[in-house]
Amino acid sequence: MVSEKIILCGLRIGGGDERPTIAQRTDQEFIPAILEELRTGGEALTRIGASAISPRPAGSPALKLFQPVQRTFNVALLDAVCDRFSSPRLDPERIESAGLVVRRLSVDLSGNATGGLQGWMQSGARLRGWLALGVAGQSRSWLEFDPDADPDPLRRQPALTAGHPEIDRQLKLLYGAEEVYSESVSPLFVAPPEVCQAVRRTILYGLIPVTSSERSDAGQGGGAQAARETPYDLDELERALPAHLPDFLQREGPARPPGVPRAGQFVTKADAEVNVATFTLSLRQLKIEFDAFGDRGDGGTLFDQLNRIVLDELEGLGERRFGQFLKDAVGVLVDGAGGSLLMPERWPKISANQERGFVQSAKAVLQKRLDEFTGGEGRFDDVRPNSPRRYVLRAFVRVRSDEGCPPKLVWSEYSEQFTIAPWYEGGLAPPAQVNLPNALDKNLLRSLKPNIAFVVPTSLANVLNGNSPKSFIEGEAGEGDGNIDFDWICSFSIPLITLCAFIVLNIFLQLFNLIFQWLQFIKICIPFPRRK
Repeated sequence: MVSEKIILCGLRIGGGDERPTIAQRTDQEFIPAILEELRTGGEALTRIGASAISPRPAGSPALKLFQPVQRTFNVALLDAVCDRFSSPRLDPERIESAGLVVRRLSVDLSGNATGGLQGWMQSGARLRGWLALGVAGQSRSWLEFDPDADPDPLRRQPALTAGHPEIDRQLKLLYGAEEVYSESVSPLFVAPPEVCQAVRRTILYGLIPVTSSERSDAGQGGGAQAARETPYDLDELERALPAHLPDFLQREGPARPPGVPRAGQFVTKADAEVNVATFTLSLRQLKIEFDAFGDRGDGGTLFDQLNRIVLDELEGLGERRFGQFLKDAVGVLVDGAGGSLLMPERWPKISANQERGFVQSAKAVLQKRLDEFTGGEGRFDDVRPNSPRRYVLRAFVRVRSDEGCPPKLVWSEYSEQFTIAPWYEGGLAPPAQVNLPNALDKNLLRSLKPNIAFVVPTSLANVLNGNSPKSFIEGEAGEGDGNIDFDWICSFSIPLITLCAFIVLNIFLQLFNLIFQWLQFIKICIPFPRRK
C-alpha cells in the first residue's frame, strides 16, 4: 500500500511560498486577533498577509524578529494539505501532535556561515546546548543528530548497528559513548474547527521562541561539537597578559619601573594612595583580579611561584621571599591591617620562563572567572553583535496512520533565515507612556502619600544621619554617632521618586551630550496642547 503524502507549508497568502509563514504582531491579544482574522476571511485575511514578514524583502540579508520585551510577538502559521488534485486539507482529527524547532546556522571563528545547522539539544536532565546536525538519513546517533529524525527520542526508530556486538563496542569507543538527544520543541496548535471551516484549510499556529533563560551545562557539553562559544579570545588574552602584569612581575626590559617607590623605607596605610599609589594599585590587581594569594580559592599558584623568588635579606631575619612580601604589602596597604612594611631596595630580576609561568597562572584564574560569570552558552546568546546569529525554524506534524501503525512524521521546509533584535533596539509597538505628576501643584503633591517603605538597619541609619553630603563627596564620611540604637522605617512616594529621576536624567543627558552628541537619538519631545 502506498502511503498518502502530506505537505506542511506556509499559508501562501498574497503569493507566499511553501516555507512557514512568520507573522509579527503587536496586538495585546495577538492569538485571538489572528484567529478572528482567519475566521472572517476577506480583507481580514489580507491583514494577516500584510503582517507576514516571510519572504524577506529584496536585499535584506535576513528577517529580523523582535522580542516580547519590545511588545512584538512572532507567530508561525502553517497549512496542512494532502498531496492530491486540488490539495484537499488534512483532516484535523488525524493530527496526533505538532510542533516547531528553531535551529541555528553554524559559523566559523570569523562569523562566516559554514552551511551547517545546529539544534538546541538535551540529554536526560542535562542541557547540551547547540549541537551540529548531520545530513538527513545519513547520521549516526553517536556522531551527529539526524535533522529529519523525530525530536522526541522515544518516537524514533532504533539506531542501526553493525550487526555484531564487538564491532558496535569498538565503534562507540572510537566515536564516543552514545547519547540520546532530544531537541527543544515549541508546540503548534490546530486552529479551532470554525476557523478551519471558514478558510477551508487546516491551519496550525504557534509562538516562535526568540528568548530563553536556558543555558547549556558548562563543562558538560557533548564533546568538541558542543564547545561553548564565547566572544572572548583566550589565545589573545595569553598574548596580551605579559604587558598587563604589574611592572615588577615583567621580564627585564624597558617596561620595568625605574626603581622601587620609597626604596628601603617603611610605609603604612597612610602612604597607600600618596607615596606608593601605583604599587598599591598593582597589589589590588594581584589580590582581586589574579587571586594571587588564594583569597577566593581560585588561585594561589601565582603566590607559590612568587615565593620561590628571593627578594632580599633582612639583618637578623634572614631572606625575604617575594610572594610573602607582596602578601604582607596587601595586608598593610590594601586591607589596612595596620603596622608598617619595609620596602626593598630593588625589584628582583624576572626571567622569561618566570614571566611565562605568571601568565599561565593568571590566565587560569581569569578563565575560571569567565566560566563563573557566563556559565554555559545561552540558547539565544548573540556572541557576535556585529554579525548577529542567524536562525531558521522548521515545523512538523505527527499524522495518525492506519490502525496499529505509529504516527507518521511530516516536516515542513525551513523558513527564511532570521536574526533576533537585541532587547535595546526599538520595536514595532509605540513606546510606553508614564504620566508624571505636576511638581508645582501643592495640592497634588500632598495627595501623593508614600507607597513604599525601606527598613534601614541602625548602622546604615547612623552613617546617613551622621554625615553631610559634603563629607561623602570629599571621602570623609564615617560611621556616624550611634546615640540611639534604633532601626528606621523610611517611606517614599514612588511617583515623586520617578519625577526626581526624570529631572536628574535630563540634567545628565545634557551634560553627556557634550561628549557623545546622542541627545537627538534618545530624547524626542513633541508638544501638544492639553484640553482645558
